[in-house]
Amino acid sequence: MRLGGFETTTSNTEKVRVLRLTGEPVELAVASEATVHELKLLLNETCDVPYFCQKVMLGHSLLQSTDAFSSLPFPISLTLVVDSFHPEVAPVLQEAARHGDLRAVEQALSAPADPNQADEHGWTPLILAAHAGHGEVLRLLHRASANLETTTPHRRTPFFVACQRGHVEAARVLCELGANKEKARTGGYTPLLIACREGHAPVVKLLCEMRADKEHAAMHGWTPLLLAARHGHNAVTKARLIGE
Repeated sequence: MRLGGFETTTSNTEKVRVLRLTGEPVELAVASEATVHELKLLLNETCDVPYFCQKVMLGHSLLQSTDAFSSLPFPISLTLVVDSFHPEVAPVLQEAARHGDLRAVEQALSAPADPNQADEHGWTPLILAAHAGHGEVLRLLHRASANLETTTPHRRTPFFVACQRGHVEAARVLCELGANKEKARTGGYTPLLIACREGHAPVVKLLCEMRADKEHAAMHGWTPLLLAARHGHNAVTKARLIGE
């Protein structure tokens, strides 16, 4: 994939022409003060090129994510080198995600490691980070194109895992990133149902604010209210009913 020269369209906007390997051109609009980081985000979103697999070259020089295009001499001709994932780095990424080591996660992703490669238990880095409640790691993995709807062998998504563990901030981050708040695991348990069963009132409050389905029932007819009452979670019952 090759990035063509910049073509000025207005005083504060540029067009970047990207040629796919098929020869098909794609034009991306970027601000004149944009950085390489912003261009890589656009390429990730528009051309489905994983962020951390991208290396933007100016001649033989590797540009850093913080480099601004306004500081480069015009016209600019850039080359985008797309790296393949290195499977041997996947365990390093998984361990870093588990422990919330943001710097180690970024280093592993830059290798680059596949953000969607699961460990021997079928857990991806995103699930491992959600299980431990590492919100900033979740954001970084999402930027690296980690799949928000990946599941464990028991069909638990990262969002479900965060809710089950009571990690309200991690659940909030995943909501902001667009995670499906209704996806149920085996047995029909949704994130709201599992949070009610486990007695995690702050998570229940968050899910109520997000308008999660309060009437959905799991197998045997258990609704969120019935589960909370059965397990004696008065704070959860209150949060579910009036959102306090």
